[in-house]
Amino acid sequence: MKYEKVPFSIEDQLSLLENERKLIIKDSDRARKYLESIGYYRLSAYMFHLQVKDGSHIFNEGTDFNEIIRYYKFDQQLRIIFLTYLERIEVRLRAALTNQFSINHGFFWYQEKDLYADLKTYDIVCSEIEKNFIKAKERYIKSYIKTYTSENSLPSNMALQTRDCSLNCVY
Repeated sequence: MKYEKVPFSIEDQLSLLENERKLIIKDSDRARKYLESIGYYRLSAYMFHLQVKDGSHIFNEGTDFNEIIRYYKFDQQLRIIFLTYLERIEVRLRAALTNQFSINHGFFWYQEKDLYADLKTYDIVCSEIEKNFIKAKERYIKSYIKTYTSENSLPSNMALQTRDCSLNCVY
């Protein structure tokens, strides 16, 4: 099947929602601004549960555009809260990993294959850390390279703190 949908102007989107799909739009200027800044497609994810379940995309009687925006804003706030705590968990996990493994296996523990459940993870971790070492962006890594000239990799306490080495590097 070929994608043959035709792009709609903001005015056409408003008309579709209001006239064909029976959405109540009390403030067209406000709705226009949301469609311009967020986009119809993104907002459509917040519309489905407000529509009749017959595939017509017609909204349930009495549904107002403001309901869609309320769901969107709720989701936005929930995402902000979630990301705040996710960042805390990520930082804590990286610190715990490097603290525990460094004490037991030294700062270069991540290079020990037998500490990994599978070699794919080992390869990913080592290649990400090596990439961050070779393409050093952070000042502390550049300083480390300048000071420890015989080293060709980063100790874990530095490696796991780089901007590019988040949990996707560790997992």
